Amino acid sequence: MIFFFFHLLILSVLLSGAATLTVIDVLVMTVVHAFVKCDLFPNDVAIAIRAEKPTQKKCSNSSRFWTKKIIK
Repeated sequence: MIFFFFHLLILSVLLSGAATLTVIDVLVMTVVHAFVKCDLFPNDVAIAIRAEKPTQKKCSNSSRFWTKKIIK
């Protein structure tokens, strides 16, 4: 019984260590991309300089069609 307990203890420590290292890695990579490479959001410039206004999505028009059809 004690032998089984130590296996669970070792497994839980290893898994929590792996999770901690993963979170630290994501944090470090985010900081590197934000402050060193300055490309955290690479498509912001493309979105900001877009000349035309976005058009309404076609799915909203089709939903109006179906609601009108149901109401009638």
